[in-house]
Amino acid sequence: MSCGQCRIVLVDDEPMVVAAISAFIALETDHELVAFNDPEAALDYLDDHQVDIVIADLVMSSMTGEAFFEEVGRRHPRLPRLLLTGCCDQQRVQAAGGMGLTGQIDKPWCNEELRRLIETSVEARRRAREQVAEPGAQPAGDAPS
Repeated sequence: MSCGQCRIVLVDDEPMVVAAISAFIALETDHELVAFNDPEAALDYLDDHQVDIVIADLVMSSMTGEAFFEEVGRRHPRLPRLLLTGCCDQQRVQAAGGMGLTGQIDKPWCNEELRRLIETSVEARRRAREQVAEPGAQPAGDAPS
């Protein structure tokens, strides 16, 4: 089930992971993927562009996934966030899960599971936007001005 084209931001400091997910998204979906190896650059991009989903790794060298997701949540509280992780520290993964995440993708990932989580997140984002567009609804507060 496709929910239409959306823009996905992917953040992972491993170039092979970015390349593999980029190829999957390009070949198997109609979504646009904007990929970053640097979480700070991704945060800057999120501030200036309309994005539907952000996917980020938990363990990165320049910024932890926890810090990244905390900042995304502060700046864009309604933006769906998917955790991508190969981290074996289950306490750390569970702690990150309390940061308003929409879902979790374990490395190595299954492309069909990745697709399902993306489509579920796209649909949730679409419903949230429709709710905001209804008369009397509160603004989402996460779109760039």
